[in-house]
Amino acid sequence: MQHNLAKEHKSVILFVSIGVLFLAITVISVLSSNYTFADKKQFYTELDDALGLKSMPLIYFKGIEIGRVESYDFNFETKKIRAEFWILSEYIPLLTKHSILKSEQHPIFDEVYSFTLYTPELSYSKEDVPEIIEGALILHASSDAAKALEASHGAILPKDDLDSILENINSLLTNLQKEDNPNAGSLFRALDRVAKISEQLLRITDSIEKSGIVTKADQTIEQTEIWLKTLPIIAEKLNESLIRVDKLLITSESVISNYKSPDELVGRVTNNQLPLVLGNINQNLDLVKGMLSEVHTERAQLMMTIYQSQQVLSELEKTLQALNNNPILKGGIKEVDNALTVEVQ
Repeated sequence: MQHNLAKEHKSVILFVSIGVLFLAITVISVLSSNYTFADKKQFYTELDDALGLKSMPLIYFKGIEIGRVESYDFNFETKKIRAEFWILSEYIPLLTKHSILKSEQHPIFDEVYSFTLYTPELSYSKEDVPEIIEGALILHASSDAAKALEASHGAILPKDDLDSILENINSLLTNLQKEDNPNAGSLFRALDRVAKISEQLLRITDSIEKSGIVTKADQTIEQTEIWLKTLPIIAEKLNESLIRVDKLLITSESVISNYKSPDELVGRVTNNQLPLVLGNINQNLDLVKGMLSEVHTERAQLMMTIYQSQQVLSELEKTLQALNNNPILKGGIKEVDNALTVEVQ
């Protein structure tokens, strides 16, 4: 296999050039983000300790990043920490002799993560506030000079939330300890009322315990729990009852549909033979009716026939008695006790 060295050299050069270009862009971006090429001026401040300075915290003014701490060391003359920092030139007009740097500490780790610059506004004219030169000292809020400046010119630094809460609590306790406090009486009256209400609540609690309401409530709760346990069984039985009712309704609907047309029902039961049966019954009834009509017509003749039959039977009875009384035939014919009686109406 033959290699083209010229093409390979071009590829290597192109690859290296692209890598160098990306590296240059990255370096320029990092330097730009760190304001390496920006115009800035150096200043310093003095702190009581170097807590948090290891991370080189940023400096803000009303939330805008205007500088950064560059280095710090211990000043053996002043026994303080000297922190060197720079400020962007465009924000230099914000600095005056009355500007103060305040450390912003992390609420959990108790480390300084940034500095905030505070400069008085509208408190005095520019003639009263001399301009600051590069390399000058910017007061820190923990210094005595900054505290004196704030005391003489009013509140420059905002109070921390925790400091405000502690100050309010301290003020409240101080006012309560004063004998001439006009609100002391009302406060103590309120405390006395709270104590009386607590005492009444204790009495009510004791009376409730003695009355047995709690025990009854416990029993009611236990009964409720038992009822709740039996509730699924009741629901199951109710479901079974509803199923039976449903089946009964279905059967009722079937019966109603069957008896809605009785002719068809009778036809199915008798196999369509009911008209013939009823016709035969009518014929038999007509025959019986005719026979009864003839009997009713011949009732007088029938009465005479029955009467004559009764006379014949009476004579026959007498003959049998005579034969029975004959010494020769005595005992040969048994006497009939029950006489035949025919009643004609």
